[in-house]
Amino acid sequence: MIRLAYYQRADDLHLAPCRDSQGPALLVRCRIDGILHTIARIDLRLLGALMERWKSMAALNVAERHLPQDGRIALVIDGRDVDIRVATMPTAMGESLTARLLVRESVNLEIEKMGYCDADRRKVLDVLRQPSGLVIVNGPTGAGKTTTLYGCLSVLAGPETKIMTVEDPVEFLVPWALQTP
Repeated sequence: MIRLAYYQRADDLHLAPCRDSQGPALLVRCRIDGILHTIARIDLRLLGALMERWKSMAALNVAERHLPQDGRIALVIDGRDVDIRVATMPTAMGESLTARLLVRESVNLEIEKMGYCDADRRKVLDVLRQPSGLVIVNGPTGAGKTTTLYGCLSVLAGPETKIMTVEDPVEFLVPWALQTP
């Protein structure tokens, strides 16, 4: 599943127990360019075994099925470091899972190379030059929140500044920044 999502260039992978016109099943979907695509429909009886394997890989409590959990998996695929953020959530039909795939070297953290037009890039850099303040980055999945946040941190973080972040979750560790999930 992970390799398939990686080769599809998916941002995330979803395992969701559901009941559709064909009956109960575990849907496996990938988010590609902001759209969820169903890549497999699996017998719902395999949900427990699949969740146990995912939880084990992400260092989660395999026995806990009634509370949400968050964890991480670090893999190397084709020589590239892939960080996978795993989140589980109990549902009426069983646990669901979302796995966010992050290929470190594919994330460009330079403000100058993020695709901003000149005027918008200047506005962002002007805000970052202020001596104090708060910057809130929000938006839908795939909108560039993480890229924007870490691009701003790459401009600001250093031994002469104190920077604190509140992230859900911390995806990359940034030198000189105090990051809180």
